[in-house]
Amino acid sequence: MNYAKAVHHLEAPPRTRPDLTGSSSEPWISKSAIIRLQDLLTTDMRGLEWGSGASTLWYSQRLKELHTYEHTQLWFTKLRDYIDSHFDDTNISLFHVASTITGEPQYQGAKDGYFEEYSKAPHSSGLYDAIFVDGRARSACLKTAVTKLNSGGVLVLDDARRNYDVSVVPSEWICEEHYNEVYATKIWLRPR
Repeated sequence: MNYAKAVHHLEAPPRTRPDLTGSSSEPWISKSAIIRLQDLLTTDMRGLEWGSGASTLWYSQRLKELHTYEHTQLWFTKLRDYIDSHFDDTNISLFHVASTITGEPQYQGAKDGYFEEYSKAPHSSGLYDAIFVDGRARSACLKTAVTKLNSGGVLVLDDARRNYDVSVVPSEWICEEHYNEVYATKIWLRPR
């Protein structure tokens, strides 16, 4: 099945400003970040993603493999069933890791629990060439991402205007800011 045609039917939320972000078959990040990632991502790279959706399918088409973490059971099931019914062979490993009711403050999500296990990507070992932080407890996910990114790798943070602790990202990593009036995406390039 045609990838772009298949992903269009995933039923993602409507895009309010498609001129500023991706189409229904692209990540919901700033348009300039999508264009930049088209240049940076290659099919020999391993990827790790927090937060799933159209981005999962888009990234998987540009990477050798993708490990994706989702905290919402309903969305996890919907995406897993969608992938299973539309793709015979996939390079996506999709994991559901639910939040907990209690936990340490650094793992607290915006409104729906604590995400310690989720933020540590427990089913993913080794280093990754591209890491995408677009789920819950993003500061904690960034902390894990810094330890799992290969030299020469790409780290992406969506909604970068929010109050996330980006101080965990080493200052020598090149930071690109892809902002517009609605979307804010940071891309760090780890030196080789």
